[in-house]
Amino acid sequence: MLRMIMFYVVFTAMNVGIYYLFYRKSKHVFKDKKNALLFTFIFLLLQATPLTLYRLGLISPDGPLGYGWIFLGYSSMSFLSYFIVSFLIFDIGFFSFEKIKKDEKNLERREFIKKVVTKSIFAGSVGTAAVGTLKAVATPDVKEVNLKGKKEEQVLSFVQISDLHVGPTIRERMVKAVASKINELKPDFIFLTGDMVDGFPDEKMMKVLKPLGELNPPFGKYFVSGNHEFYWGVEKWKKAFSHLGFQDLDNANHILNIKEKKILVTGIQDRTNRYFGGRKVELEELVEKAPKGEFDYKIFLNHRPELYGIAERNKYDLQLSGHTHGGQFFPWNIIVNLIYRYPKGLNNHKTMKIYTNPGTGYWGPPNRLGVPNEITYFKLTC
Repeated sequence: MLRMIMFYVVFTAMNVGIYYLFYRKSKHVFKDKKNALLFTFIFLLLQATPLTLYRLGLISPDGPLGYGWIFLGYSSMSFLSYFIVSFLIFDIGFFSFEKIKKDEKNLERREFIKKVVTKSIFAGSVGTAAVGTLKAVATPDVKEVNLKGKKEEQVLSFVQISDLHVGPTIRERMVKAVASKINELKPDFIFLTGDMVDGFPDEKMMKVLKPLGELNPPFGKYFVSGNHEFYWGVEKWKKAFSHLGFQDLDNANHILNIKEKKILVTGIQDRTNRYFGGRKVELEELVEKAPKGEFDYKIFLNHRPELYGIAERNKYDLQLSGHTHGGQFFPWNIIVNLIYRYPKGLNNHKTMKIYTNPGTGYWGPPNRLGVPNEITYFKLTC
């Protein structure tokens, strides 16, 4: 409870600071403080108000009016992000130097340039946010990835989706579209690698997720939890996904016997479980419990692109992860690239391959500018 209170205190303080900065910069766009204050107030009603009302349970995304207002609130976050980040970059640039500020001869020119740049940033933020939103709400493309095992005899296919984040803005249309594309691929099996939901597993959410339950690959469908499943009740979501026909591979091993091939799949629970009273489970424990013998291929499922060193040492051929969203949209993709060694796509870690899905949906702002979401389709020759 204390952790949650501290989060909301810090979050509120941060938002107050952002909106104050937003007001200060808006004064350069509009002619006076009064218009800037009015614009900030209107933006607050459009962006923060619906999200607050949604969190309090006073409006719902199930009706067109509620959904539209909530979607507008989340999509406005993209504009706010571009607006603030652009100004922070501008402010620490050439025009923030004290020498320029003290030079009276350049004062008029500096103010003119500031007004032009400010209005350009405003227009550019609107445009980039709109483009990013259109890309985010489009049905994800299929990204095909070819893999090779020790023996190139049989071709197996499987799909990974991750970070779909079904919730206030991702509803039936997107889930149906994703399920339809997966059905067209006819994979042998399917993996969900966490953060599939942002909400409690009530009747309405289960209705939204129903198309995933109708997927029926011949060799099963499997999931591991992400951090967001814990935020919304991981044990209830485990039961919900089991009801949808997915086998729970949190801290578990499973053998797939397909086309005379023997594949070991090991899943591990997201490390967020430690903050919810769970015990830290080491990958070595799961390896020790795994069935012994020779396998044609070994797959490790971990929501975060972590533990790849341990997985590689234990002779896994492939790790499937998500979590990063690839940064989701510019400029956050640059920051994510600095934080994670394998932020997205297919990478080699010594003798093992690691694939980090950049997300099938999105979280927070519906924006995918520069970082497209995807359904990952693997063809494994082994």
